[in-house]
Parts: sequence; C-alpha cells; structure tokens
Amino acid sequence: MTLFNIIYLVTVGLSGPIAIFLIIRQVKTVERRRRQSLKKRKSIRSMQTDTPLDHPAKELKADALENISDRFSIIESIIISTLGVLWVALMIVPFLEIRLAAIVSLFVGALAVASSIAAKPVIENFIAGVIITFNKPFRIGDTVIIDEHYGTIEDITTTHTILKIWDWRRFVIPNAQMINKDFINYTLNDSYIWRKVAFQVAYDADLALVKRVSIEVAQQSQYSEPYEDPSFWVMSLRENHYKCWVAAWSNGPANAWELGNDIRSGLIIAFQKEGIKAHSYYIEPFQQIEAD
Repeated sequence: MTLFNIIYLVTVGLSGPIAIFLIIRQVKTVERRRRQSLKKRKSIRSMQTDTPLDHPAKELKADALENISDRFSIIESIIISTLGVLWVALMIVPFLEIRLAAIVSLFVGALAVASSIAAKPVIENFIAGVIITFNKPFRIGDTVIIDEHYGTIEDITTTHTILKIWDWRRFVIPNAQMINKDFINYTLNDSYIWRKVAFQVAYDADLALVKRVSIEVAQQSQYSEPYEDPSFWVMSLRENHYKCWVAAWSNGPANAWELGNDIRSGLIIAFQKEGIKAHSYYIEPFQQIEAD
C-alpha cells in the first residue's frame, strides 16, 4: 500500500463519521426549532368553527409534533444511509484495481440512472419535502391561500403537504408541485391582518354619514384590534354608485374572518336603519316616436 493510499484512507476514514455527525446534528437542531416554534403557536386555525372534537387545537398540535418527529426521522435515516454507503465506497476504492473500479463505477452509474427514471416522482417529492422542511416557506399551523383554497397547513410529510380547508376538507398537494406554487401566507412572520370590506353606496347618500357609520361598525366588533382606528376610503366612482372600503386590524386569520363577517352584517343593519341605499336606479325617460 502506497503512502498516498494510507493518507487517503486516514482522511476519508476520519472525515466520513465527522461529516455524518455534523449533518445529523444540524438536522436535530432544525427539528428542535420546528417543535419549539409549533409549541409556541397560540392559534393554528384559519377560522373559528364549532367542531366534533373535544380539543381540536390541542389534538392538531399533538399530531403535528408527532409528524415533525416522523419526518425528521425519515430524513435522518436516509441521510445516514446515503452518507454511509458513500463513505464505504470511498474507503474501498484504493483496494480496487483501476479496471475493476471503472466497471463498478459504470455499473453503479447505470443503476442510479435507471432508479432515478423509475422513481422520479418519488425522488422529486422527497427532495422537495426536504427543501420545504429546511427552507420553511410555510409551517404546520400557517393559514394560507393555495389555488384559491383558504385553510391551514395541517401536515407536511416527506412527499406531500396537506391543507385543511376552512370547511374541513383536505387538499393534498405533492411537494414537487408545492415548491413551484404561488400562495399567500397570512402567518409567516406575524398574525396581524388588515381586514377590508368593500361596499357601494348611492350618490344621494350623505358621505359623511356613510363614513361615520362604517368606522363605528368596524370599531364595535369584538374582533377589531385597537392598534389604530379603522380607515375609510372612496375607491371609485361608477354610473349610479360609488365604491367604498372600510378596514380594521385583526389578530390572526380566524379573527379576521369573524371581523369581516361582523363588518358586513353591521353595515347592512346600519344602512337599513339610516336609509342608505347601495345604488340608485335610473330609468330612461320615454321618448315618443313621431309618425312620418
């Protein structure tokens, strides 16, 4: 055995276990952070609903913590297996003759290409799941809109993501598609949401009255946060009405949902009470056609 082979074996023999240890340690650190982040989540529902479960939030959080452990265990096992096989292959290279090593390399390469073609969807979804796990574009418990589906991220596996829609249906998305989708995440950085409600008013209505009533309705909702006063805008002018917005702060997607419902219901009641119309009806005057 040459001096080069000895140095090679010592270097690979020491660096392999160290690399495996450092990578697994980093995986454990990410897993611990994900678990701590989920435990600190106060709300993991997109909207307030009655439920047949006794403790829906508690059960969802417990299932999510278990799923995080399972997901990272799978990732950890695959990383250890892959690096272990690679380490063993590198260790035995010096003991192979050049011609035999080339044959083995060619065989392993062909096998890898065939396997990747046959299992392409599984591999793509797994790699995408690992990217989602470590890149964190969304987390379990986040409220999102994906493909016009509004709901909560219920689970992230190594192959797919499960979105619990507001009506309790489940929308299952392969991870390979998930990382290529555009979506809105309401709770990625904070839970505050600026909730707006649009409505229209006839020109014969008192604008000052409409503004005062709209702001009062938004302030009176129990789901409105006193971070700042609600705002009112006239957004556009149409033929027989003008379009308005009223907006207020809410703490979390569930409260934003309820705040929007409160504002819409309150505006209907207030406008009926004050006689404010949504639009005016214009009837073209009858024109008599003169006979020739």
